[in-house]
Amino acid sequence: MLASKTSVFRFADVEVREREFCLVKAGEVVPVEPKAFRVLLFLLRNPLKLITKEELLDAVWGDTAVSENSLTRSIALLRRLLGDDTHVPRFIETVATVGYRFVCPIEVLEDANGGLAGAGRADTQAEPQSKEQRLREMRWIALGTAGVVLAGAAGLAWYALRPLPMIRITSYMHIASVGQSNWIAGTDGSSLYLRLSRPNGTGVVPVSGGRMTPLSIDLPTSKDSPNDSPEIVDVSPDGSKLLVGSNLVPALGRKLWIVDARGGGARYLAQSSSAIRSAIWSPDGRTVLYSTSHGDLYTIPSEGGEPRLLLASPAQPGAPLALHSLAWSPDGNRIRFARNSRYWEMSADGKNPHEILPNWHAANPKYFMCCGDWTPDGDYFSFLGGTMYFSQNLAAARQLWALDERRSWPHRANPEPVELTTGATIWNGTAFSRDGKNVYSSGMTPKGELVRYDAKSKQLVPYLGGISAEYVNFSRDGKYLLYVAFPDWTMWRANRDGSGLQQLTGPPFYPITPEWSPDGTQILFSTTGPSHPGEMYTISSQGGVPKRLLPDDKASDAIPDWSPDGKKIVFEQNPSGTGFGTYASKGRILDLNTGKVTDLPPCPKPCYSPRWSPDGRYILELAVDHKEMMLLDLRTNQWSQLDPKLGAINYPRWSRDGRSIYFQDADAGVFRSAAPGIYRVPVTGGRAEKVVDMKGFRGAGSLGIGWSDLDPDDTPLLLRDVSIYDIYALALERK
Repeated sequence: MLASKTSVFRFADVEVREREFCLVKAGEVVPVEPKAFRVLLFLLRNPLKLITKEELLDAVWGDTAVSENSLTRSIALLRRLLGDDTHVPRFIETVATVGYRFVCPIEVLEDANGGLAGAGRADTQAEPQSKEQRLREMRWIALGTAGVVLAGAAGLAWYALRPLPMIRITSYMHIASVGQSNWIAGTDGSSLYLRLSRPNGTGVVPVSGGRMTPLSIDLPTSKDSPNDSPEIVDVSPDGSKLLVGSNLVPALGRKLWIVDARGGGARYLAQSSSAIRSAIWSPDGRTVLYSTSHGDLYTIPSEGGEPRLLLASPAQPGAPLALHSLAWSPDGNRIRFARNSRYWEMSADGKNPHEILPNWHAANPKYFMCCGDWTPDGDYFSFLGGTMYFSQNLAAARQLWALDERRSWPHRANPEPVELTTGATIWNGTAFSRDGKNVYSSGMTPKGELVRYDAKSKQLVPYLGGISAEYVNFSRDGKYLLYVAFPDWTMWRANRDGSGLQQLTGPPFYPITPEWSPDGTQILFSTTGPSHPGEMYTISSQGGVPKRLLPDDKASDAIPDWSPDGKKIVFEQNPSGTGFGTYASKGRILDLNTGKVTDLPPCPKPCYSPRWSPDGRYILELAVDHKEMMLLDLRTNQWSQLDPKLGAINYPRWSRDGRSIYFQDADAGVFRSAAPGIYRVPVTGGRAEKVVDMKGFRGAGSLGIGWSDLDPDDTPLLLRDVSIYDIYALALERK
């Protein structure tokens, strides 16, 4: 094995600089994801040696629970960057089921600097020339000089008019491992302020690297609302103050506070009846800009005062409009915001609002855009773009992009954004260093662990080997199961013990809530994501081509369930272009024999996600505010209410005998839980009984809410979050 102190490896046209954490190919610096770079280093330190997968996983990921998929993705990324071929490898050879071997000769150096010896020169003595020879030579010299002048002029013109070189990422420096979902809210130059998933709401990490420490923010309303977790939305330009949002229930309207970053008091700033969605400081710190859930933009003096409407929403009164990811240019002249996942720009006085990249978005219609900001000098605008989690290809999920904002005549700026990052890491919020040389971002590699509650030990233990799967559903006889892989969105069928795997769906389907038919011959599911959203399908439990139900329906149909006799399907319907669980959701029943669709009696309050009881008498729905469950008695066509008086109800599920309803009480977006757990409540009503204590449990799932369900014995199943959450400083290079 080579000594670990070596710092430079050369092979073919590639140079790997260990100390600089960068890869140079054909003279060009190529950015590499940190984990993939460490895999390459380990292989280079052991040339021609077979390295097992276990050795690589242990050396690169350590004690972190990851699957071989993470290693496979890193190897695939390295092969793509190096131009290697899996079948005819020049660099990395795969030894099937065992591991990998680096097969190219390597030169190891201590110093990357070097040079080439100069070429020798021979002198000759020229013969005397005649007068005619000298004249001919002078004419050729004159022509050559003119050609050189013209070529030089053309070269200067090309140089002056050429597109400016684009910013790029040259290296990744690991700052911290956070261990839970997080979002970078801003920086004061020395620390990064994070928004964290529950139970900790905020945290701080030094930009130089180190441990994340929780940050406690006390607001005057904290005693009255102990379950209302404040979150940092922005850091003031001078780094001395934090803009903090509280009261996350949309119906009540979020409040904005200004908090001293050094531990001082909090000062109330603003509140909106249409919930405040996003807020930022102006570059001079004198003004705060915020958006509402209706899509309006307001400004308010940071010292307090009356809000001023800057831009009115184009939405109808009372209708929501997603407007977020506010950004204010460093010169104070322009404001950008994401409206329905597209970036818009207007002047700082609210005039001339217009979309900035309509052609780019038209070419990438499935991409959303968010979380943008300018470099401190205003030369570049960076943003996150991708398909979020809705992609079987994680490399397209959420990557960092940059748009050239330089206007240096006569140079031409690139009118299209350039992708700065690649790979399976999903990037979250970003913040620039004060000198603009680094961009800080939180990287996530999603993964779940399927667990089952063990009543004897009162613990959650791995189930089916702890596979990363959600929407686990069992056939009526309990012999078979199906699940949707997380985060791959592929649906699989298996025997109850996990053997006999068979894939049922793949791209372009994004299946959710699959259900076995009562006779076990079919699978019913609905779809979400960029492809076929809001559609219902059936597929043979033996595999085949999915068949769409209601193919002519223009509305969004979701979360279907079988009647106990398998002759009908109950589902929720939402307006076209919306998701599921909206305030406009309505329950409907499809008769599979006649194709006729009928409406359920209107729910007393907005509700969704209908579930048929095992005896066929009731249909259960969940209130959109996640506070109650609504029960429809099909004999009387009357609704009743089940109110367990808890925080945030999710995934209600009938017990096998139909006498009880299980549900999860845990954080769901803006809805908070004071006592997270799996509960059971009788159909007749009464006090909810806690079955599983979920305090400290972090759930995972494709919808951003930790998934849970029951096995055939009414034992709770959950998907535990074992994703990797790291924070990096990405070094930026400009030419």
